Amino acid sequence: MVMDTDLIAGKYLLMPQASTYARGVEALRAASVKRPFTFKENILARVEAYESGDHSLFDIWLDSCTGIAYKTGTTQFKIIPQCAELIGINKDFSQRFLPVEYNTIMGVELDCSKGKYNQSLTNAEIMEHPAWLAVMEGDRTLLRAYTDIVFRAYGAKYHSTHKQMGFDVRKNTPTDELRAVFVHDLVCISSADGGDDLSNGGCFLRW
Repeated sequence: MVMDTDLIAGKYLLMPQASTYARGVEALRAASVKRPFTFKENILARVEAYESGDHSLFDIWLDSCTGIAYKTGTTQFKIIPQCAELIGINKDFSQRFLPVEYNTIMGVELDCSKGKYNQSLTNAEIMEHPAWLAVMEGDRTLLRAYTDIVFRAYGAKYHSTHKQMGFDVRKNTPTDELRAVFVHDLVCISSADGGDDLSNGGCFLRW
């Protein structure tokens, strides 16, 4: 793994992996970084690094401050590009998710019963996927560039190009909950994942 002293594409630093999401955010604060990258910023970093010849950011997962809130007992969720609750998370927080009141969260509301989730997607499906577009903040140009790289890189390494880049979510949660959306590494088909526990390790980029 690249350590925090190593530049990615001459612009980005990868922080050492933390024991929890919150500890990773705290390490950024200690380095005078105001917030973690958004999901979109992580994707931009991967594209810029890859186009400069540095493919290392596809060998790790990347956490973000983009939040995903789930509504109790439903298939509804909201995407929050810069989530204040995640940015301000207490350094000692080690639970699976942050408890929230779903109806007070502002974000792009979606329903996983009305689309393809928790499965691999074709190139065309990704470009029209409402959750992918939400975490990319509507930037179709960047999403197209990234999708093209993933399909090309995965195909060259693993000899498969049909479907990649799923969008993984939870549904029918027993309570309202807030988690962070991260992007998987290439071997895990670079899926977006909104179902992981905040108690798991944190892996962050910084400027």
